[in-house]
Amino acid sequence: MVEDYLDGSLSDEEKREFEQKLGKDEELADLLKLYTEVRESIRDHELHDLRRKLKELGEKYH
Repeated sequence: MVEDYLDGSLSDEEKREFEQKLGKDEELADLLKLYTEVRESIRDHELHDLRRKLKELGEKYH
């Protein structure tokens, strides 16, 4: 459900219920934080790889 929340794929009711649980459940809040940090790290890594590949292509074709 954490991934669905982060993806924005929960219904309004599901989102409200999740956020209520989030306010009461420290473990769930920690899990959400972990998921968020992991996703950001993956995005950063993918961006770094893309920049490297573009640089390599630029060097190859110039």
